[in-house]
Amino acid sequence: MGRLSAALLGATGIAGQQFLPFLAGHPYFELKVLSASARSAGKLYIDAVKWYQEYYIPNEFVNMPVISMEEALEKADFDILFCALPSEIAAEWEPKFAEKGVTVFSDAGCFRKEKDVPVMIPEVNYDHINLLTAQRKNRNWKGGIVKNPNCTTVAAAMALAPLKKYGIKRVFLSSMQAVSGAGYDGVPSMAITDNVIPYISGEEEKVEFENLKILGDLDEAEGEVKLLPAVFSASCHRVHTLYGHIEALFIEFEKEVDIDDVKNSIRNFTSKPQQLGLPTAPKVPVILTDDPFRPQVRLDRNAGEPERCKGMSATVGRVRYDHDEKNRIKLITLAHNSIRGAAGNLVLTAELAKAEGLI
Repeated sequence: MGRLSAALLGATGIAGQQFLPFLAGHPYFELKVLSASARSAGKLYIDAVKWYQEYYIPNEFVNMPVISMEEALEKADFDILFCALPSEIAAEWEPKFAEKGVTVFSDAGCFRKEKDVPVMIPEVNYDHINLLTAQRKNRNWKGGIVKNPNCTTVAAAMALAPLKKYGIKRVFLSSMQAVSGAGYDGVPSMAITDNVIPYISGEEEKVEFENLKILGDLDEAEGEVKLLPAVFSASCHRVHTLYGHIEALFIEFEKEVDIDDVKNSIRNFTSKPQQLGLPTAPKVPVILTDDPFRPQVRLDRNAGEPERCKGMSATVGRVRYDHDEKNRIKLITLAHNSIRGAAGNLVLTAELAKAEGLI
């Protein structure tokens, strides 16, 4: 079976750059189109990009020409599109590509609240990818739009997924989020050095809604997701780390739980991507540590095996009862915000869609 052709919108930005190592030599997808603003169009990628990453540009993309979004839309001679555009720009362009038969896998925040748009973490809600069928019917599209969640949502949802079977009633979340989540120029150095900023605009509302949607149940007959019937309350904070969002979760269940059962559920958690052997699926999606000093951002943000899956595993630790209340636990969860929380998760979602015959 041949590889599907792919394009990348926003290829020169810091978010777009992070897709390239995942797509270099990918067994399912061939990245044939790099697209960016008119300022970059007509240049070779090496000349158009200001490279921010710790690794070099993969060789196969160095001398690839960059084209404008208008030209990419006019041609639309590719099967799928990865979108790393800012939300307000993506909202204009993504439906245009979907109408032309391209399936868009997007990291932008627009459309996440649409009932027929899946917001995906493949291990957590793999069946939600089937919303594409309803979406295509509803909108008369041959393509479609699939969304990544907010990067902060990911660490929480991956920790909660193994625990959903116990009946989640209420979750309180307190996040400590790396500066890279705001983009390269997002937080001035003088503002964040020696500091913690206790507010991130719009973040708490996104995290609360997206967790309830991702952990909800797909109603294929209605073509929508029924939100998890739980209370979710978040407080989000920016801290002086580069990568990795770490979060404290306080979870109340409908009934008492056995703490050893809870730990075993996390430790043994696996899902459809692992069963299918998808290329970007880590062997262990959620790593449980018994070390009371872990997870730590610097030590655990790149967790995941094999090598191409580094940064794709969440790490959970300090799982314990909340005082003596047997229906309440608390834990710490960590995920890499720009790998599992962005490019890596979206590539894995596209792999799932291909494996399920939806692209």
